[in-house]
Amino acid sequence: MKTNVIEYKKCIICTSNEPKIVYSWKKNYYNPDKYETCSWDARYNLAFNIVRCKKCKHMYTYPSIKKEFLSNVYPQDLINNNVKPSELKSDKKFLPIINIISKYKDSKNDLIVDIGTRYGTLPYMLRQMDNDSLGRKLYRKKWYYYQSAAHMHYFDRRSLENLLKKYGYKIILIQKPSFFRNIQLFFRQIFMKKRTVKFNNGKFHYLNERKKLRDIYTYIVVKE
Repeated sequence: MKTNVIEYKKCIICTSNEPKIVYSWKKNYYNPDKYETCSWDARYNLAFNIVRCKKCKHMYTYPSIKKEFLSNVYPQDLINNNVKPSELKSDKKFLPIINIISKYKDSKNDLIVDIGTRYGTLPYMLRQMDNDSLGRKLYRKKWYYYQSAAHMHYFDRRSLENLLKKYGYKIILIQKPSFFRNIQLFFRQIFMKKRTVKFNNGKFHYLNERKKLRDIYTYIVVKE
């Protein structure tokens, strides 16, 4: 293992250092000659675990990639970051987000900041894959959002509320995916053709092998 690019962190919620392994992946889990693994192990051919904190039950990637190497998760040779803000207003993915935020802005002078990856498009709301979602419970180790390098923490509502409370925030709105629509999607996926996303370097996306439902929850939070 390339120990110079990884670190072993304590739980970000309770600062405990007692992780219990839930899932493990050996290095070369996805063959780098066949799959593009930038968001899996930042192309470093690493072994990873997903662990659960024994004290507060929060789940996270262990070890994790050091901050100075995270640019390899979204390499410029694959990711197009030249997205204009005006284009987002008509994008079906981001328009609902913009509409929600518009309801909760106090004034035109409010500063909206996104701390996130890639485009930086999520304002003072959180769109978070839910570790207690139906998709995670069904697909377990093969869950789409278990991406060792790209996703370092796996929150459920309890762990996210604990983290927000720690830093002085409270949740004022939660939007959950419909359970019945998820059931419909689950059965529809049985008959759907398998995804075959391929990058411009000729390699397949390892996420072709992973599964999900509508497992993203939306949280509106405010500073107390």
